[in-house]
Amino acid sequence: MKNIYITEKEFDKIYLYLNISNSIKTYKIMKLTDQNYEGLPIERRNKIMAKQHIIPINNGVGSKEIDNGTYTITANIVCYDNATIDPASQEITEGIDNYSFTIGATGTLTLHVSDDGTEIGIPIVGAVFYLCDAEGNQYGDSIQSDDSGNAVFNNVPYSGEGNAPEIYFKQISSDGEHTFNSELQNTTLTEETGIVEITNAAAAERTFNITDANLQIADGEITLEGQKRIEIFFFLIFPGK
Repeated sequence: MKNIYITEKEFDKIYLYLNISNSIKTYKIMKLTDQNYEGLPIERRNKIMAKQHIIPINNGVGSKEIDNGTYTITANIVCYDNATIDPASQEITEGIDNYSFTIGATGTLTLHVSDDGTEIGIPIVGAVFYLCDAEGNQYGDSIQSDDSGNAVFNNVPYSGEGNAPEIYFKQISSDGEHTFNSELQNTTLTEETGIVEITNAAAAERTFNITDANLQIADGEITLEGQKRIEIFFFLIFPGK
């Protein structure tokens, strides 16, 4: 007689031990337990316990009918580091139908900001950017350009096989003395590191005149702060008697 081991879920559908006979051999259906499972050859154990489900992912979402149980998770997603899938093990539980995973990328995108959009231009310090989707919705933290004019984004997906995804970004401010493009921009990363040159040209020089109907205005200063308000500081010189 040869034993055939089945899983608990399969056994519960049968409700009893069954004998299957033919002209050559007799088989006995037995419930698979931890005890008899450990006694099986490793190849047989792998076949019995394997429950592989390949789930196609489209725009970050996929669905499939999956039995309850604990599963090892692996990923095959282009442009990402598949080893970073998290969690790497997931218990599928009765009554819970939605499960979330994260995966990382290893690319680095540098936005180099200068007054003329070249690598030798004057670097712009304090320009602020963020990554976003095609609709302009921000994800992740905003990054400010450093003393070298570099705003560096890590964990960006890349591919050198012609299927690199579009990376969208926006600039939301400069250093106050240079203009910037506030429109949605995009690029692709075809190598693990990539640099995009960004132009923040010098703003036009403006002249401000302050007068008073009665008194001469001497030295002072005015402060322009964004588009919120203008603060004016000045000294008055009173004519001597």
